[in-house]
Amino acid sequence: MEIAMHREIAMHREIAMQSLLRLLTMLICIVASSQLLFVQSSRLAALTARVVAVGIAGAVAPVGIFHPGGPIGVFTQPGPFLEAERATATASQLPAAGDKIAFPERYAEGVMYTTLDRPASLKPSATGLENAAQYHKFYATAAAIKALRNGELIPSGAAITVVKYRAKLDPQGNPIKHENGRFIRGDLIGFSVMEKRTGWGAAYPPEIRNGEWEFQEFTADGKPNDKPNRSACFQCHRSQAHKDFLFTFDSIKAVFAK
Repeated sequence: MEIAMHREIAMHREIAMQSLLRLLTMLICIVASSQLLFVQSSRLAALTARVVAVGIAGAVAPVGIFHPGGPIGVFTQPGPFLEAERATATASQLPAAGDKIAFPERYAEGVMYTTLDRPASLKPSATGLENAAQYHKFYATAAAIKALRNGELIPSGAAITVVKYRAKLDPQGNPIKHENGRFIRGDLIGFSVMEKRTGWGAAYPPEIRNGEWEFQEFTADGKPNDKPNRSACFQCHRSQAHKDFLFTFDSIKAVFAK
């Protein structure tokens, strides 16, 4: 009888050990599956980040949606602006411009060919001068004028200077206007300069390059201003590639055709 009891105890012990082994095996499988899912999710997140980085600056979209305006031509669509990410992704591809464009001391010797009333930005992210109503005056150098008069491309050495003033405001913060409906010029707040030099464009990748043009902002006292996001200049002016990257190309031609 004692022998039979020992056999029964041994059998129960073996069954318990087998059950414990099965439980351990199940736990190992669960842990391994969780790690695999984590790795797959991490890879998917990395892929999504890469798609966002190479798409239009400030545009976020899931993979698989076609947007013909994107630099890579596929799989992006316009989305909400992510200012910090956009500036970091694109600005990392831009070389410094401060050592290229010098302040155009004699810009006023060119021709002032148009003016612009620029309302305050409605973007929630707009701050400082970007969020102020402005009055702009556009000047072109003699080289640009001569080329356009002759129906030629603007040559190396030409420059476009935008003189920027704060618009005068009423007590309610709205721009005060002349009888002709235009903003009234207030304090000088800075300069935006486009200058064209042979070879300057070679420093940029094709999706950013604006021909041979370079951009630089200056403060009201003519000092280089590196705070504005230069990548926005390149991205915006690329839409005017068919007009030598100039939004005011037609305005210049219209003035000098008279």
